[in-house]
Amino acid sequence: MTIELGGFLALAGLIIGLFVWLRQDINNLRSEIGSVRSDLSGEIKSIHSDLSGEIGSVRSDLSGEIGSVRNDLSGEIGSVRSDLSGEIGSVRNDLSGEIGSVRSDLSSEIKSVRSDLSGEIKSVRNEIGEEIKGVRRDMSELQDRLETRIGAVEQRMGNLEQRMAHLEGLLDGLREAIVARARHPDAA
Repeated sequence: MTIELGGFLALAGLIIGLFVWLRQDINNLRSEIGSVRSDLSGEIKSIHSDLSGEIGSVRSDLSGEIGSVRNDLSGEIGSVRSDLSGEIGSVRNDLSGEIGSVRSDLSSEIKSVRSDLSGEIKSVRNEIGEEIKGVRRDMSELQDRLETRIGAVEQRMGNLEQRMAHLEGLLDGLREAIVARARHPDAA
């Protein structure tokens, strides 16, 4: 009878040890999920920050280029006007055709520059749009991977919880048997 009680106690100790090990494993899995979430959150913030910086840089570059073109054209127009203003009074009839030609050339040049800038702006917008699509696609893939990993961890946790519930049932049965044996030692 002492051997059987000792065997029951050893089995109880083993079950309790397994129960503690399973609890520790669940806590480790929860910690791992937290770490994965934190890592992915940092990556997403970093990508967002990088894109914001690049978009700001492109905007700044375009703004500088447009301002430079405006300044260049403004300087050209001012130069032509000042050169012609002294002579306009004396040779107005001779220069009226030339002025019209210069205006036409400037108009064509401005239209060309506007067209070029518009094309460049559209190209940059398209590139930014493609980059954003790529980032969204990458973020979606990261989210899918995270959801897959979380699902696997949740499944493992569910399995562990089922095993723990089973072990708890066995432990309860063992406790009841030990208590019953302790109350009725001659019943064996």
